[in-house]
Amino acid sequence: MKLNNIDLSNFDKIIFDMDGVITSEYMYWDAAAFTAYELLLSNKFYGTCEIDSAYCMNNISKIHNAVLLNDKITREVKAKGVNTNWDLAYLVICISLYVDPNIKKIDEAHFTKVLNCLKDLNFNAPEIYEKAEELAKKSMGISDDSFKRGNGKLWNEMQLSFQHWFLGTELYKKIYGTPLTADFRDGLVTLEKPVIKLEKIQSTLKKLYQSGITLGIGTGRPQAEIEKPLELWDIRKYFDENSIVTYTDVTEAEENLELDYSLAKPNPFVFLKAAFGDSLNDMDIIRKKYDSELCRRILIVGDAPSDFLAAKAADFKFAAVLTGVSGKKAEKYFLENKADYILNNVSELVI
Repeated sequence: MKLNNIDLSNFDKIIFDMDGVITSEYMYWDAAAFTAYELLLSNKFYGTCEIDSAYCMNNISKIHNAVLLNDKITREVKAKGVNTNWDLAYLVICISLYVDPNIKKIDEAHFTKVLNCLKDLNFNAPEIYEKAEELAKKSMGISDDSFKRGNGKLWNEMQLSFQHWFLGTELYKKIYGTPLTADFRDGLVTLEKPVIKLEKIQSTLKKLYQSGITLGIGTGRPQAEIEKPLELWDIRKYFDENSIVTYTDVTEAEENLELDYSLAKPNPFVFLKAAFGDSLNDMDIIRKKYDSELCRRILIVGDAPSDFLAAKAADFKFAAVLTGVSGKKAEKYFLENKADYILNNVSELVI
């Protein structure tokens, strides 16, 4: 049973997640796998080996499947409400160091232990980050904040490694400066694809735009990483610039407001900021100084539990699409949790 009888006249704005909804997440999962592979094995970080970037790019599926256990780890992490792929990499690294602080190779046995540990952790985001940090610090004999999510040394190394793998050396230098490692990388972003046929995405967005509905984006991607697909696929013109919110906005708000907790999904911040644009400042959003009646006229389109939880935390209507990491299997979750609508993909918004 799918719930796809959407009356678009009920909505003034539709806000889309990106990964698993418009863009495929696979290149991001590749980057997460490469990042864990590098930080765990490289003698420049926590390992003892030399990393060959060319080998990695020629063996993407091999490394991806080894580190993420054919995405069993990815699905487990996403099911716990983890939204960003930086957090996916962070959790894999922390739990790996807890399972074996002297890891020498990437193999199924090690990451099976990582998966089992994740399953045993009865915590969802954001609590799971602190628990993973505690486990890694205990195993590594660390007492300071160097493994802390968001601003610790490990987090910084993980983030910059991830960006180097995903963006490639040339684009990385334009945004971040000199990479942590000197090797040249083409970047996984050059391989990015839409989650369904591009023609269907373009047609759907065009029809929605022409109907007078304002379209926005609330994504866990940093700003720089949504630019390429929006421009390359010629779909940026359909989105209201004041309604595009990314992980860059999330981190800026966390820093500016000096928060000690995360505003990433499943926190509703990214969707609320996309919903209200410049009419509310970040502090007003956090203090819930907004009209919840207006939220009921806004539809969130997402693929993951974190999207659903974020949408419902602010009383938005939610349309689940079955194009994320769990595919059709996600339907059970969304039915059990009473998602407002369940679609095979975004093109069914205009059926």
